[in-house]
Amino acid sequence: FVGRLGKEFSHGTRRINLMQTAVQNTGSREEFGDRGSREAYTTGVDFDLRFRNRGYIARGSFVGSIIRPEGPASTSDFRPARRYGTGGNIELRKAGGSVQYGTYGRWKTDRLDLNDLGYLRASDDLATGAWLNLLYNSDGRSGRLRSGNLRISADGTWMYASRAGVD
Repeated sequence: FVGRLGKEFSHGTRRINLMQTAVQNTGSREEFGDRGSREAYTTGVDFDLRFRNRGYIARGSFVGSIIRPEGPASTSDFRPARRYGTGGNIELRKAGGSVQYGTYGRWKTDRLDLNDLGYLRASDDLATGAWLNLLYNSDGRSGRLRSGNLRISADGTWMYASRAGVD
């Protein structure tokens, strides 16, 4: 199952979307491994808000996953615990004018798993950053420099979980 609902308002300057997926794999665990027989659910929300003639932007998203694997075939009464994971990002920025700036943050927990109906290259990270952009445009005035862009940025990325190799 895949479902997505969205609403746009304020003359297209604001939007919000909700998404849900559900998968019930019925394959053999012995034949297909961990993805053989399990239930997988994801829920997400994303938003894009623009203010002051679209010069200021706030956007972000949140996603959560629940995986319920089937236990080994040899023990029908044992079922491993559900695994919960989350991820998301937020970005705030000034997009108009000759001075532009912004900041962002992003996280994906080590147990986030979207790969039953989605694609997640890697989980288990935190990232943050900020930037300043200075733009110059001569607007047709005489001179050798007609336009220019100076960008200063700082970014950092870390692993989310402090434990390596533990499931």
